[in-house]
Amino acid sequence: MSEQLAVEGHQLGEQYQFGSLMITFKVRYRRADFLHALYLSTIVPCLSLLLFTAMGFALFFNLQTNLVYVFTGALLLLYISTIYLHWARRYRPMLPPYKKDLRAHIYQLGMICIQEDRIEVVRWTEITRVRYRHPAPQHMAAFASTLKLWHNDGKKLTFDSNMPEIDALGRLVEREYGRHQHGHTTATINKQA
Repeated sequence: MSEQLAVEGHQLGEQYQFGSLMITFKVRYRRADFLHALYLSTIVPCLSLLLFTAMGFALFFNLQTNLVYVFTGALLLLYISTIYLHWARRYRPMLPPYKKDLRAHIYQLGMICIQEDRIEVVRWTEITRVRYRHPAPQHMAAFASTLKLWHNDGKKLTFDSNMPEIDALGRLVEREYGRHQHGHTTATINKQA
């Protein structure tokens, strides 16, 4: 964890009175993520549109049938390159540029999620539901892990495999949520008795 993240985490913990900082998770945005987003969002659609237009033009004007095969082959190569790109990235989901600054600070009493200039402050006792989905052991694919938190005001926070160590984050959030919800329920029962 960088010094700047540690300072930010400690300052926010003191500001919101969340206790001591346990750990910070931050998205690692690489140049390859930007190129992947650029390839899938601009290059593939433009080339597909160009190839479909050229194929329609060739069919409309009764050009040689071989041109249709050439265009179909080019589309097939484009499709295979997209599949290969996903395979080379180990099937991680595409990381949009607006998520490159996503970070989550985990404290004793809650968590603070920061994305760009938006701060989500969540206490463990204010969470109504946690759903951490991880792949079956035989698949061992961390790219399929997701963590969803539902806040009691209706907001939902979602983390996917773009967050490094999503499995550690998911287990930690589940543990803290269960510990605080169980403690909160016990305190409520003791007050009623």
